Amino acid sequence: MNSKFNRLMACISLTILVLAAGCKSSDMSPKTAGSAWNDNGEYDRAIALYSGEIEQKPGNADAYFNRGFVYSLKGEARQAIEDYDTAIQLKPDYVIAYENRGTAFYALGQYDQAVDDYTKAIELNPKDPIAFKNRGTAYHQMGQFQDAIKDYTSAIALQSNYADAYENRAVSYCSLKDYDNAWADIAACRKHGGAPQSNFIALLTKESGRGQ
Repeated sequence: MNSKFNRLMACISLTILVLAAGCKSSDMSPKTAGSAWNDNGEYDRAIALYSGEIEQKPGNADAYFNRGFVYSLKGEARQAIEDYDTAIQLKPDYVIAYENRGTAFYALGQYDQAVDDYTKAIELNPKDPIAFKNRGTAYHQMGQFQDAIKDYTSAIALQSNYADAYENRAVSYCSLKDYDNAWADIAACRKHGGAPQSNFIALLTKESGRGQ
């Protein structure tokens, strides 16, 4: 696999849990207060609040998910995985817990496990373009470029203006030396408001022997 393309992959997306319907912004429970501190980058305070909620309600899958999400933001992938594991045990159909656990595995370079979790998320919600895009990125890192392209194409079919998916698909096409399709995806990325990485454009220009 060509490592120079791997370094150019767009970042995997983390999916954040939305508040349940009927939850008021003035309700400063540990969950909502933790969300506020999480938004402000006060991760340790958010973790402490979610930990307190877990002590009070150890069967609360959302609290484990939220704490795992904060660990993910802190770059503590292993701790995040532990919390996502528990969230999934408590709620086996927890789509975004599978998706974010896949992202944590990806951060650790465990791409095969990331693919497994993204696949489960897709099985539970086959209309989620982010899960397809993220699985495609994991496939790319494994050198499975055709599988990556297939997933990016699925993501784009679900969200036609998905600029990141176009850019990532361009990288996979470039890895296969399919420069015409790579350039076409760069154009589509820009059309939909994306800003392709300049170092990838320079590399694609060099590899393809032509400009934009």
